[in-house]
Amino acid sequence: QNRPSVEADIKIHKAICSIEMGNSGGENDALQAISDLEGSDEQKYEKDVWISGAYLKLAEALSSREYLEKAKAIIDASPELVLRKKQLEKLTASLFQN
Repeated sequence: QNRPSVEADIKIHKAICSIEMGNSGGENDALQAISDLEGSDEQKYEKDVWISGAYLKLAEALSSREYLEKAKAIIDASPELVLRKKQLEKLTASLFQN
């Protein structure tokens, strides 16, 4: 599991934990990890899974519509992301539909 995409995913998890602990630098760390994922040599499907998941995590941690929309754009462009679509719908409902 020494692939750059796996390392970037670990960095995203760490950054999300940092955000949840109140560290303002966590968002930038997560965005850098996403950038690392975007530049990785992963197949398109795997990249879409990793990156959309990262944006969903950011959206949840920050209650951010912006990051939710970024995840949605990736998910909508990749019909094979069936599980991510369900996650997106659930998160959208929990964050923005009171």
